[in-house]
Amino acid sequence: MKKRQVMGLTLVVVLLLVVLIAASCGGSTTTTTGATTATTAASTTTSGGSAIDAAALYAANCVGCHSTIPEGDAAEMRSVTESGNETMPGFKDKLTADEITALVNHMTSGGQGE
Repeated sequence: MKKRQVMGLTLVVVLLLVVLIAASCGGSTTTTTGATTATTAASTTTSGGSAIDAAALYAANCVGCHSTIPEGDAAEMRSVTESGNETMPGFKDKLTADEITALVNHMTSGGQGE
């Protein structure tokens, strides 16, 4: 009987970890406003004139699954960021077009700004 209890508890812990890991992949979003001051070089000005801190967006939305900046060309990164792929959710409903542009610029520069 104790072996079943331990196995059941182990299963619960594993399922909890899977849920937590899945939630960290794109689960939270951060939007910035014109009042936000970017403290890193990874800042992009939007068409409305407000600053977007791309490094902060990457930290809030991407780093849970991508501990390092992915490599690729801008068109491919934009497409995957917007629509997702087999393993990644799309962000076009969570981030604005300007935020996605800032993220793509951040990633194509290796995290070094625009």
